[in-house]
This record gives sequence, C-alpha cells and structure tokens, in this order.
Amino acid sequence: MDNLAELVNQGVNGRIRYLRKTSGLSQKALSIKLGVSPVLVNQFETFKRRPRYVYIKAISNLYDVREEWLLNGTGEMKQKDDDREEIDTIAAEIMSILRNSSTEYARALLDFLNTPKS
Repeated sequence: MDNLAELVNQGVNGRIRYLRKTSGLSQKALSIKLGVSPVLVNQFETFKRRPRYVYIKAISNLYDVREEWLLNGTGEMKQKDDDREEIDTIAAEIMSILRNSSTEYARALLDFLNTPKS
C-alpha cells in the first residue's frame, strides 16, 4: 500500500496517483473520466510517461486542484474562493471580448491559453 503523503512529494506522477487514490477511483475509472486508456493512466502513475499539458489541465479540473501544484508541488493545492471569484470575473470579461471577435481570433486566443508555460 502506498504511503499517500509520500506520493505528493514524488513529482507530478505521484500527485496524480495521490489524487486518484484519495478520491477512491480505480485507474480504469480515472481513464474513463479523462477519455484515455487505462494503460496511459498507469504509465502516468508508474513514472513511465510524463503527462502532457492537456492531461494536466484535465486532471486539475477533475480534482479541482491548481495546475501549479499538480505540476510542481508548489503553492496551495486547492484554489482559494477569492481566486475563483476573480477567475469568474476574468472569464466573463474574456467571453465579452470573444462575442465581438472573429472565430480566427478566438481560436488563436485558445491556442495561446493552452500553450504550456515554462
């Protein structure tokens, strides 16, 4: 049996395993939620494959944890309520801008937002 506390300190792969185990999901159940194969989830958790940003984002959303924490183990694990309110305000402003823009501009913005930050 894993020592769950130790998993948090084992990089992004360990944190994925930690989140899955503490939520009570099997690897197969997590794979269904993410729309990937159980083999891929296993590879993430056994350090055979580092998850791409699209999976980091999906896992962060699924477990309501901050991407920075999932990737690097830094900062708070969960979003603070104040942060969420500010994010909701920013999202509403972005939506207002997008309503008055072209599809090309909207896709370019989405591509920019989905680009991993180093």
